[in-house]
Amino acid sequence: MKKPLPRGSAIDPARTARWLHRFEGYRQTVSTARIHSWLGQFHSNHRDLAARILDSVRFVTHQNMEDAFRSMLNRMDGWSIDPDQRQGKWRFVAFSFSPGESGDTMLQKFRLATGLNARRFNELFIYKSEIPRANLGPADTVVFVDDFAGTGQQASNGWRRGDYGPCGSG
Repeated sequence: MKKPLPRGSAIDPARTARWLHRFEGYRQTVSTARIHSWLGQFHSNHRDLAARILDSVRFVTHQNMEDAFRSMLNRMDGWSIDPDQRQGKWRFVAFSFSPGESGDTMLQKFRLATGLNARRFNELFIYKSEIPRANLGPADTVVFVDDFAGTGQQASNGWRRGDYGPCGSG
């Protein structure tokens, strides 16, 4: 999170320009009109808070995500792209609770960013429902891939309800 400007700071062209710059690369073009439209949804005495929210947002670009995926994988103890150098079995799993959620998208981005998208790496990627049948033991590693979590409620609620697949009840 970035530090917001002090309360009562003007919502002026310079501040708007900083927001525009920050959101370059967003999937939809962010314009001055869109920012002011978004701010206009707030009651006038709440606009300062809305502006401070925009000040605080850290927009993560695709390049940031790819760099983070590569960095995280390379820092994991026991991982090697060379199967003979890996410690134990490794499996990567989309952390999604229903088809088409962000975990599915993130897993594809992870594969591309880390160079694990070739067919020879397919065995490393399984569905959550396949985990019980994967014959994994204490020396093996399962990596769940998803986008950045806020509160963690999706994860804890999904596992509590048993939404991780048809093989178990939670």
